[in-house]
Amino acid sequence: MKKLTIKLFVAALIIAVLAGPVAYAAALTAERLTPSRSGSSLSLNVAAGTTIYAGAMVAVDASGNATNAGDVANLKVVGRAESTVDNSSGTNGQLTISVAVGIFRWANEANVSDANIGDVCYVVDNQTVSVTNSGSQSIIAGIVTDVDVNGVWVDSNRRQDAAVAATSLAVAGAATVGTTLGVTGISTFSDNVNISGTLTNAGAIVGAGAITAATTVQGADGTFTDDLTVTDDAVIGGKLGADETLIVGGAATFSNTVSATATYGSTAFGRSTTSYFTLQNTTQLVYIAGTVTNVIDSDLTTE
Repeated sequence: MKKLTIKLFVAALIIAVLAGPVAYAAALTAERLTPSRSGSSLSLNVAAGTTIYAGAMVAVDASGNATNAGDVANLKVVGRAESTVDNSSGTNGQLTISVAVGIFRWANEANVSDANIGDVCYVVDNQTVSVTNSGSQSIIAGIVTDVDVNGVWVDSNRRQDAAVAATSLAVAGAATVGTTLGVTGISTFSDNVNISGTLTNAGAIVGAGAITAATTVQGADGTFTDDLTVTDDAVIGGKLGADETLIVGGAATFSNTVSATATYGSTAFGRSTTSYFTLQNTTQLVYIAGTVTNVIDSDLTTE
């Protein structure tokens, strides 16, 4: 009976394979033979016009095609090229490449030391990493696991962990965060940002678009070239600059003294050498619905 059951299971599996992929709409109610892979390598389509040399750091572009890792927008590092593939005259996917996934030793830009073990490192080129986020695109190579005289050992499997732990944040498009966003370094937003929870930033917050937060905005330093809209409290530990409208739906707290060069109603704020609050657009409105803490200009009060 047991052998018959096994034979029936195998027969059913063969029929399922021949029938092609099946879309399951519900959770399993019986045993399932789930296919597996080792996870140690990937087979990827190579991007058009690209040559990847054996041993190079490989990334995928926005379309999922393999290319050389570099300081290029939207790249995600996946591992090391196992062979040289010349697709310089080919189209996307005309050739494929085998990419090993794991921990690899890359060249050191001379700023990575043992003290950086466990830290995020960034792509300089397709064989070099750095712990200094000096590139314009901030492409993450992975987590530093060791450093020796020959280079830096980097775990590319933990690239997503590295992204979460990054000390700086750059968002090229609109960003939506469903809960708390905490960054220990600089946050740069070139478009609108909507945050359902708390935005906590220990470094500068630089936003070219509107930043909207449902709860608290906290920052040691903040500069916005467009609107800043906060529907709850705003807690700013340092400089806050806004070229456009500043709207705070709750209480506003500034750790430093505040003054402004913009017009508020019919009253012009005076400039202060210790000013940490500046509105550069004199036609825009400063509106704070709640209380204001640590303000030296009496005209900037609760609306």
